[in-house]
Amino acid sequence: MADKSKTLALSFIRFGIDDIPNTLSLYESDGTINYDNIVPFSAADYAFIGSYAQPIGSKGLTVGANAKVIRRIIGPFASSWGFGLDVGVQYRPNENLRLGATVKDFTSTFNAWRFSFTEAEKEVLAITNNEIPINSMEITRPQIVLGAAYQFNFGDLGLLTEANFTLFTDGQRNTLIAADPISIDPILGIELDYKNFIYLRSGINRIQQERDLTGEQFWGVHPNLGVGLKVRKLHIDYAFTNVGESSDNTYSHVVSFLLEINSKFMKQALKRQN
Repeated sequence: MADKSKTLALSFIRFGIDDIPNTLSLYESDGTINYDNIVPFSAADYAFIGSYAQPIGSKGLTVGANAKVIRRIIGPFASSWGFGLDVGVQYRPNENLRLGATVKDFTSTFNAWRFSFTEAEKEVLAITNNEIPINSMEITRPQIVLGAAYQFNFGDLGLLTEANFTLFTDGQRNTLIAADPISIDPILGIELDYKNFIYLRSGINRIQQERDLTGEQFWGVHPNLGVGLKVRKLHIDYAFTNVGESSDNTYSHVVSFLLEINSKFMKQALKRQN
């Protein structure tokens, strides 16, 4: 929901992997293998996000925040609830240039984990030299994202170029600039649009050291691709990207929907109900 000065948004996000084979019960008590004991499970992260933003003065400055509730479920074995807060600011000195800064997990995000393994499953974990998890607290430290974007217009075509720098505050990481306590991951992206109707997107991130099959290190880059469609107030977006934080090439299909509802529409809808 938006008016001329304020914006309110509600979001729901799910990232998950389905049909993971559970092999904890693969072996019978006599040591034989029974594939019928394999039962698939899912691992998914859910986020419920409320967002608010509004301009400050008339200088092109906007501030906003996200309040998020996080639910994580790993089959019947583990689950957690968490809460976090993001804050951000954007400055637009003109119509084409945007400068922004965001602090993700501003308060640190806390996830309280609860594990539910049976005695038989704990025994298998112990025999196979796996650690048996215990109820614990997971803490996500703040991340600072600094960004700049510039819009070029060529008649019906528009080209948006963007550069971001993610600053991790939890110590040295495998990033282009790796230091302690802050590591920096640069991100570059472009978006080509036709009449603000269809969008083609591409970008790179995670410029980091990786190893080939022989164990030799090399600098790798993770590309991302996407396409978007805007039909009046409805935005439909698709991305093929690596949403994790590891160097593994585990790419995911990400689909999102956004519906704009302005305050005038809401008032008319409430008036019709009354």
